Amino acid sequence: MIKKIKLGFRMMRYCFGLKSCLIGMILFFAVGLLMHLVPAADLAIPNFFLMLVIVWPSQLIYSLSVSDMIGTSSKKKEMQTMIPALVCGSFAVAIYLLMSALAFGHRNEGTAKSGLLIGALCACTILLYASAAYKFFIGSTIVFFIIYGGIGRIQFLRLASGSVQNFFDALPYEAAVGIGLLMILAGVLAEYAISVLIYRFPLTKRAQMRGLQKTM
Repeated sequence: MIKKIKLGFRMMRYCFGLKSCLIGMILFFAVGLLMHLVPAADLAIPNFFLMLVIVWPSQLIYSLSVSDMIGTSSKKKEMQTMIPALVCGSFAVAIYLLMSALAFGHRNEGTAKSGLLIGALCACTILLYASAAYKFFIGSTIVFFIIYGGIGRIQFLRLASGSVQNFFDALPYEAAVGIGLLMILAGVLAEYAISVLIYRFPLTKRAQMRGLQKTM
């Protein structure tokens, strides 16, 4: 598994649109990080921005499948199934651990714990989206926004309901971190499983960057 993760990271150097994707990753990471530094900030929103970073590694890896070299190689299936899931999952875990470190010692521990779990939900949603978006872009995007609407509803209930906030207040911090990691692991497994099920469907042009669409 470690070898496949390393292969995914090495292959990203040859991906289409690497510079623009890196700019997007740095921009969203910087926004999320700066929002974390605001003392009164609710952590759900900055965690949302941080987790959006994992969209771009998936975009980069799937861009390689358009090339003839990958399309005719023995690694083609792995490059559309296991490797994107492992690389995106690695980014998600790393960002989640950073979120956990940044939230530790927050003056409102309940807010910190709920922000972590909502961040983990965001990661799961993005991982599920990445599993199908490059084959069924429109349908995946619709489902993505529906789920994100549900996450927003959870955040609203947390802010409006004392009982929901009491649950997060009573939850040990270590338990919240562990639950979030398990959620991300479940998201990685789900991404892999879905991508295997739909592997034989062709890649869609709509999910690729504009310059790459002309070659498909």
